[in-house]
Amino acid sequence: MAEKMKQKFIGFWQHNLGLKILMMGIIIGLVAVMWILSDLKQEIMALNSEMGYIKDNIVSIDSNFNTQSQSFLNQLSGTLDSESSLIASYDVTAETYKTENNQLPLLIKIIPKADYADLSIEIRAIGKKTYIQTAIANEGIYTAKMPIDITEDDIKFMVKFTHNGGVNNEALDVYPDIIQSYLMRTDAEGDLSFSKQGTQLQISGKVTSIYDPKYAYNRNNNSDVLKCYPVSGQVMIKVNGEAVRNTSISIDTSLNDGVYSNCHIFTQINEVLENFKAQDRIEVVSELIDNYGNAYTHVTNVYPE
Repeated sequence: MAEKMKQKFIGFWQHNLGLKILMMGIIIGLVAVMWILSDLKQEIMALNSEMGYIKDNIVSIDSNFNTQSQSFLNQLSGTLDSESSLIASYDVTAETYKTENNQLPLLIKIIPKADYADLSIEIRAIGKKTYIQTAIANEGIYTAKMPIDITEDDIKFMVKFTHNGGVNNEALDVYPDIIQSYLMRTDAEGDLSFSKQGTQLQISGKVTSIYDPKYAYNRNNNSDVLKCYPVSGQVMIKVNGEAVRNTSISIDTSLNDGVYSNCHIFTQINEVLENFKAQDRIEVVSELIDNYGNAYTHVTNVYPE
């Protein structure tokens, strides 16, 4: 039966030209559809790539626009601030590197954009403490000498203008740690042992004195000039606040051939204190003296602790 059906179909196919044409048309149509779909897929992929490129360009343009806008706003803000400022120029420097009563005197000069007979300028420095000075006028320049504690490391400066009954306040753009920029950074560490035998107290080991010399930049020859550095020092042993032993610190002053920092000096200690009493308080103190005569002291050890 199946064989007859097969023979019948083959005979029908061989003698039916229309069916052959129809089948060929279907095959050609399928091939054409597959080719069109393949071409369409490539066009879609190319379109996606172009869309990605356009998106990236849009993001880049948006970023550049935001950056330029922010830059413009910053410049505009700076211009407006400058135009609204009552100050033409100012300067804040150390009058000297020599401290007085643990204070460094700063010299502050203000030149206002306009000067008046009744103009008063008060300068206020705000840190751990508040320092106030009235500036003295001389040919349009207002100057104030303001001693600031050497422990100040975060200080802000304000200027108060009083004229014709009106008051204006303006901040000065000054480094918050301006005091520290003029002084050496110093520290000290003690690696000492204390041994008590009867009324004797033996102290032995080493004291490390640490410092950063200060340099000032010289624009004329594009170099750093040594300004503040240690010239002498000593390690003191104090009993109840009174120095009873002194050991000199060997200072290396050859600091002009480069820019140095975090310098360490080691001082060996081997002392015996007589008549030590149980109630006595022992302090080991490192002291460095700079080229302006300023003393930098640090207690490294206390006995008994």
